[in-house]
Amino acid sequence: MIKRNKVRECNKNDYMTFPRQFETYKWYRPIFVLLLACLFVGIFFVGIALLYILLSGAKDFSNANYYGYGALISVGITATILPAVAIASKIVKDRPFSSYSSSRGGWNWKIFFKCLLVAIPIIALYYAVLLISSDIAVTHVIEFTVFGFFATLIITPIQCISEEYLFRGFLSQTIASWMKSSIIGVIFSSLIFMLMHPQKNGLGLLATLICGISFAIIVWKTKGLEATGAMHTVINLSCFILGGFGIVSNTNQMSEITMLAETMIYVLYLIVIVFVADRKLKWFGFNK
Repeated sequence: MIKRNKVRECNKNDYMTFPRQFETYKWYRPIFVLLLACLFVGIFFVGIALLYILLSGAKDFSNANYYGYGALISVGITATILPAVAIASKIVKDRPFSSYSSSRGGWNWKIFFKCLLVAIPIIALYYAVLLISSDIAVTHVIEFTVFGFFATLIITPIQCISEEYLFRGFLSQTIASWMKSSIIGVIFSSLIFMLMHPQKNGLGLLATLICGISFAIIVWKTKGLEATGAMHTVINLSCFILGGFGIVSNTNQMSEITMLAETMIYVLYLIVIVFVADRKLKWFGFNK
């Protein structure tokens, strides 16, 4: 929880510019947090890579996705962003780590699990559209090992939430606080999100940008990362699990149908979360 006496008077706890509302705010501190976090991620990467080589005897990470030890490489590295940022923030004494989670008083698991229940049927609809349009196919080839399946199941949610802390948390808040504009934070963090997720064609890049903008708006309006963390988790878990059980894309590049389907789910999720869950049902009040 964030102590009120350490926070300046603010505009209804606006999430994007929340860092500026701390009396200890200094514009340069996020730079040191980023540099330290990168250092820690590098250290974690070396440790995980060595552990992978030691346990599996493999030095090639390219086909590691669906094997137990490989899950450490394929999703585990990204998952280390969360502890890296937390440790770096603590060392720099930037601000309470709970302020990265939300401007409502920290992370709220109840909200996260509610949003999971919203995200699951929306993603199911997405895959139904792709299956009907023949953009995905069932190969009947199971890639998973038992260990790989459970490792992916455990590590992937941490990976997704870590990405939310990096893109919609740290970067959005830092840029918005520097520019004193939530909208600029939304735009620039979404562009960075797109650039950090390279695609094979322009439609893939556009879909990633739409995802980034939709997620950033959700975070801005709900004042926290729980809703996007939930949707991100369902997206990645469904992708990894279906792929591991032989349900894969029919094309190497994103098609028009897939791009439209992705846009549909991002916009639909935004509408449900912002206009129903937030405005009508009041899910996103200040944490007690």
